[in-house]
Amino acid sequence: MRNTLIAAAAVVGLVAAVPAIAHHAGEISQAGDIRVSHAWTEETSAMAHAVDVYLTVENTGEVADRLVGANTGFTEPGVFQASVIGTDGAVAVREVPAVTIEPGQSITFQPGGIHIVLNDVQQALMAGDHFDMTLEFETAGTLAVEVEIEEPHGEDHDHDHGDAAG
Repeated sequence: MRNTLIAAAAVVGLVAAVPAIAHHAGEISQAGDIRVSHAWTEETSAMAHAVDVYLTVENTGEVADRLVGANTGFTEPGVFQASVIGTDGAVAVREVPAVTIEPGQSITFQPGGIHIVLNDVQQALMAGDHFDMTLEFETAGTLAVEVEIEEPHGEDHDHDHGDAAG
């Protein structure tokens, strides 16, 4: 129990400490007080077994909500993973059962931070396409989002899709 609490505290600390990646809002979906924007993943090969999905979740309400599920029609149900700091100080990726979004909080799921993993992918994902994913929140209920499939970015991609001022 104590290790679970330490891991949970580490996830919350890392989510708060990791700056959001600059990006455009993309499609915005809303259910109740929860807004989800710019759901994206990277292109995969036909042999890919899993894919990571990133997005931004904002709670505009006055009560916390929890993201508890993510589903598509072509994968196993999604799992949430986050980098956590163990009692020994080592950083590891761990599965977390849910993600709490506090009132007024915005959390960006991003590479190196918290993200959704879809396992047993049954189709290739090509840049420029999209797929539907249903998110399940404890209070807001279900929310359909469109996940944009993007070109592979590489480690130094800042994810800013805005037009350059000229």
